[in-house]
Amino acid sequence: MKYEIVGGDMQTLRVRLSKGDKFYANPGHFITKEGSVEMNSRVASETLGGMSRAFAGTGVFLAEFSANADGEVALSGSLPGKIMAFELEHGEELVVEHFAYLASDVGSVDVETVSLGAAFFGGASLFLQKHRGPGRVFVHVVGGPVEVALDGKEEVQAEPSHIAAFQPSLVYNVKYVGHLKASVLGGAGLFFANFNGRGKLICHSASRFALVAGAGKK
Repeated sequence: MKYEIVGGDMQTLRVRLSKGDKFYANPGHFITKEGSVEMNSRVASETLGGMSRAFAGTGVFLAEFSANADGEVALSGSLPGKIMAFELEHGEELVVEHFAYLASDVGSVDVETVSLGAAFFGGASLFLQKHRGPGRVFVHVVGGPVEVALDGKEEVQAEPSHIAAFQPSLVYNVKYVGHLKASVLGGAGLFFANFNGRGKLICHSASRFALVAGAGKK
């Protein structure tokens, strides 16, 4: 499998598959494919080995691309941003926030949910996918990537909707930190994701949830 990331503010991932290759993607990001590539819809737990039952219960589907002969697939994010490619060695892991996941060719994924309560995401949970190599994982970052390297000596706090991906060597927990004035958050509660340890955290420079909410008010 070969790939190319093209474009500026609205990037596209072009994946060239060889006969016999399989590739998985968030179906909402599919643009085009060549006729030699077959596309099927699969429940995530049936598509990738090691998928947790908690995620299967959400009814989330992935697009599975199978190449009968050499062919190309094109994908992109749904909002302006950058596509980041991570090459995972055997046993190496990367945790990706579900909505930041674009595509992958790894064969093992574990998923956990972090409940954020009614004060955040309309009561929805934060879904985190842990991808285990060997293979490639492609992450779509809204706006641009904000990378923070933790050295184990300090704690970093992130607003949860800005989380895109992080190394599993980081220890995290999500805490409710109270209310800010209504003029700031409309009276909603505020959560922080606290990260400790050694590793890299990657955040969106813009929150996709804030962008969607803003567009809905127009």
